[in-house]
Amino acid sequence: MRSPSPPRPVVLIGDSIRLGYQPVVARRLDAAARVWGPEENCGSTRAVVANLDEWILRRLEPGAVVHLNAGLHDLRRPPGTSGRPAVPIPEYVANLRTIVGSVTRIAKVTLVLATTTPVDDLRHGSGRRPERHEADVVDYNAALRRVADELGVTVDDLYAVVDLDRERLLGADGVHLSHVGNTRVGDAVATELRRVLERS
Repeated sequence: MRSPSPPRPVVLIGDSIRLGYQPVVARRLDAAARVWGPEENCGSTRAVVANLDEWILRRLEPGAVVHLNAGLHDLRRPPGTSGRPAVPIPEYVANLRTIVGSVTRIAKVTLVLATTTPVDDLRHGSGRRPERHEADVVDYNAALRRVADELGVTVDDLYAVVDLDRERLLGADGVHLSHVGNTRVGDAVATELRRVLERS
């Protein structure tokens, strides 16, 4: 009788959306994986590139899977910046290329790119000047898909998961996930990661 395979390392990288669903992923994968992610909000792809060694590369070993969910901080249009995104799409694409290249050149390590979750413009703009816009989410996700297609990287479509039931899965601010949203998206991430673990 074959002994069960040892748990594989899974590294979750992302912003506060990732922080919300990470405990769900860890519970769902249980004995199949050792799930780890930085305690801090990883922010934009610019921040991920700056912390690539500490947050990702040092954690990798053969059989590891990295799941990256970054975009909401890239497309954010902070006050005082003339409405420009924090990380414009050309830099976002370059950052994704850097991350993909750095991770996938390590033997037997798999990277998954997650699409950015939706923004509800009405909720997010209620009573204040909105810093994120649904149109930008669509554009940044299209850019991510182009990179993934070109470099042969798996895409985990978290946008589609939330888009099916925005009313319940997005919180009051129209950006962060509700409790139900964290559970639903965590389930989706765990399902995708289990599929990747089984075939890699």
